[in-house]
Amino acid sequence: METFRFAVTELESTHSTNDYLKSMDLASLPAGFCVVAHYQTAGRGQRQKQWLSLPGQNLTCSFLLKGLGLKPTQQIALLKAVSLSVKHCVADLTGATVRIKWPNDIMVGREKIAGLLIENFIQAGDLVSVVGLGLNVNQARFPAFCPQATSLCRVSGHHHPLPQVLLAVEYQLAHSLAIMKSSRHILDQMFASGLYAMGQTHEFESPGQGLFSAVVVGVDALGRLLLQQGEQIRAYLNGEIQWVF
Repeated sequence: METFRFAVTELESTHSTNDYLKSMDLASLPAGFCVVAHYQTAGRGQRQKQWLSLPGQNLTCSFLLKGLGLKPTQQIALLKAVSLSVKHCVADLTGATVRIKWPNDIMVGREKIAGLLIENFIQAGDLVSVVGLGLNVNQARFPAFCPQATSLCRVSGHHHPLPQVLLAVEYQLAHSLAIMKSSRHILDQMFASGLYAMGQTHEFESPGQGLFSAVVVGVDALGRLLLQQGEQIRAYLNGEIQWVF
C-alpha cells in the first residue's frame, strides 16, 4: 500500500474547517495537511446544508489532496476513492453494512453517519482538492432529520477515541488512493457495489417531476446518478433531485 499520512493541525473551534483550510496557501502545504476542529460553528455539507455536531463528540476535519496526477475531468475518481475510504472505515469500526448515498453521504441502514464536502481547484493543470469530512463518532442523540442520523457509538455500542478514528480514516484513504492509481476499473466496481439503494426502487423528488419512484442503476463517468423508470434510464446532476425518506 502506498504511504499516505495526515499532517494534523488541531483547532478548538472554527467556522468551517473547509473555509479555514481554503484560506491558507494551498500551494505551500503538503498533501495530507489536515485541519481538525473540536467544534465547528457553521460546518457545511453539499448545497450549503449545515452540518450539526456537538463539541468534542465527532470527527470534523478537512484535508488537502494534491499531487495525485488527476486532471480536472477526473474529479469523480477522487470522490469515489474518498467515499470508499470513509465507508470502509465505518465498517471496520462497527462491523455494520455501510453504503454510499450519492452524492456525498455515508449510510448505515437508512441512517446517515457521515457526510463529505469536496471542493476542487486547478493548480498548474492538476486537480487540488479540499475534502471536508463530518463523521458522527460519540454523539448519542440527534435532532430529527431526514434521513435520521446515527454515530459510531450508537452502531457499535461503545466509545471511540477521536484520534484513533482519524488514524482509521488515514489508513483507509491510503488504501483507496492506491486502488485509484492502480486500477480505475476496480475502483468503479467497488463504488458500484457499495452504492446505497443500488438495484432498488427508491422515492425521489425534483422540481420538474415532483415525487417519483425509480430504480438506482449506478453513477456515470460524469458523476451523475442513473435512475431507471420503465425502459428509460436518466442521468441526474447533484442538486437536480432529492432523495425522499
